[in-house]
Amino acid sequence: MAKDPAVLFYTSDFLSGTFTMTHEQVGKYIRLLCIQHQKGVLSEKDMINVCGTYDEDVFLKFEKAGKTFFNKRMKEEADRRQNFCESRRKSRQGTKNQTNNKKSYVKRMETEAETENITEDVNTTENFGKSENLLLIPEMFEIFKKHLPNYPGSVQKDYKPLYSIAQFFCEIGKLPGSADLHFEKIMEVWEPVSIAISKDNFYKQKSLSTISNHIQEITQNVLYGKSTSKNGKPNLSPKETAAEFDRLFTERYGNGRPATGENIN
Repeated sequence: MAKDPAVLFYTSDFLSGTFTMTHEQVGKYIRLLCIQHQKGVLSEKDMINVCGTYDEDVFLKFEKAGKTFFNKRMKEEADRRQNFCESRRKSRQGTKNQTNNKKSYVKRMETEAETENITEDVNTTENFGKSENLLLIPEMFEIFKKHLPNYPGSVQKDYKPLYSIAQFFCEIGKLPGSADLHFEKIMEVWEPVSIAISKDNFYKQKSLSTISNHIQEITQNVLYGKSTSKNGKPNLSPKETAAEFDRLFTERYGNGRPATGENIN
């Protein structure tokens, strides 16, 4: 397997962690981090080759294990990225082997995402962009663009609404913790929702910001269909509609059991 060429880099954390270092020391530090990411650990020779001599401020950023050195945060982020990529690989393999019948669909829905636990709190909009949701949101964006290729997407304008939608799916599906911990389940919901939006003459012309504001109504239509009387008004009261929506969503995605007679396609 080829070496993973990337790792999540938290710029705010890096800036605060190197605030007291000189520009030269920062350069040494970032180069050593890159070498560690590629090699796994650093030798004393690596440390000296980059630093020229013992540099206390730089050396203190690394822990020593026997004859090797490593930065704990870099190791954690590299391991997390590896686990996530392996989870996606297994998921894609499972998709290739899946049949189109409902039984296999439900079985795949019950499979928990195999990402490593993320301890950072990402349950509020203020924490957007500070976790591995940075991997979830771009893929949601790509799925949406796949079904609406003419949509004039914007990272600045669209990523936060997508994050809000992911949180909504977790809340209604009673999925605890970070949205990224439930990557596969969110994607299973988002795909048919995106398809439904692409076929809706009203919503397909709207921005993701507007769609986020109406995501409960849109998702309800995907799960339950439009409940209308002859005069075009809903048969159910708002409270009844919300209660029925919660029941259907939890039944399909919380317990992994589709509602009777429903077809996600």
